[in-house]
Amino acid sequence: DLALYGIAVGIGETDNVDLSPHPTSQTIAAADLDFDLRRSGSGLDASALGDFTDLYYLQGVYSNQVLGRFDGLATAKLWSDRLKWTAADDFGEEQVDPFAPIVPSELQRVNVFTTGPELTLRPSYSTFLNVDARYSQVSYQTSPFDDHNLSAAAEFGRQISPLSSLYLMAQAEELRFSDTSVNTDYNRRQAYGRYQIH
Repeated sequence: DLALYGIAVGIGETDNVDLSPHPTSQTIAAADLDFDLRRSGSGLDASALGDFTDLYYLQGVYSNQVLGRFDGLATAKLWSDRLKWTAADDFGEEQVDPFAPIVPSELQRVNVFTTGPELTLRPSYSTFLNVDARYSQVSYQTSPFDDHNLSAAAEFGRQISPLSSLYLMAQAEELRFSDTSVNTDYNRRQAYGRYQIH
């Protein structure tokens, strides 16, 4: 297991806080917290990585801002290494307008949550079957792109020789948007085979 923490405080000065042709100076006080947590066990593996900064603009050009990123991952081993259930959450900021300067007023919070099972079977020494399914939800603070996604994939393979393998794969995905006036829902299906030589 691992647990690392870091705390820092400071103060800085910028002569162009808006990144604009008409510069505005600003004094910024900042407090930063970062952490790295990891756990590994026979039934559960988990990790959490985060870095957050609290920005205070002393002249008030922007309100108090807390910016940062979080990435969390947990994997439950339900049946040895054959069946696992994974849950992940990723949080951070991105630009509202990709062509605008990267300033606090042009940032929005985005959260992506994903979960689902993974199944791995070996019916014989030379064959294997991998099946996984994923549900994900994406939430935007401002942009109308919130969506729900459901995907599944199955892979059957056989090792023909020590240097060659044959695979058959099938994948399916359904994407549903919360605001269908901006985005169109869609389904996607595909199946293919692959022969691999090392």
